[in-house]
Amino acid sequence: MRTSIGKKPNEPVPDGVNYDMWLGPAKERPFNENHFHYAWHWFWEYSGGDIINDGVHQVDLLRWCLDKDYPNSVYSTGGMHFFHDDQETPDTQVVTWEYDNLTAVFEQTLWAPYMKKTPWEDRDHDILPNWPFNGTRIELYGTKQRMHVSRHGGG
Repeated sequence: MRTSIGKKPNEPVPDGVNYDMWLGPAKERPFNENHFHYAWHWFWEYSGGDIINDGVHQVDLLRWCLDKDYPNSVYSTGGMHFFHDDQETPDTQVVTWEYDNLTAVFEQTLWAPYMKKTPWEDRDHDILPNWPFNGTRIELYGTKQRMHVSRHGGG
């Protein structure tokens, strides 16, 4: 669960920061801590939200498991349903990829307290996460069984 980035006022550029370089091709705007360091992920000018920040790792593994090139169609929906802060990108999002013979779905929320990332101490060991509550899992449903995988292992 990620906490809210809150609402922060604009402030002077910190010493040692080349803010023009930081902005790059993005439009000029006053310095704000929420548009800098880690929180930049939650603004359209700099990122696409959590699907770009963290979800891309699960989507990459999903595409590898599917062994498919391009879907026939993609649909995404989401919104700001939990946080009331400066964030612009969705805190809740669902993406559906339609292929000829299967459908893939990506769900993400930044706020669900029961969905946890794999603990750091488990990531480099032979410890499987608590799959039903692992927030970075992929569920593969076959004709007879289901398998959970993530970038931190499988089971």
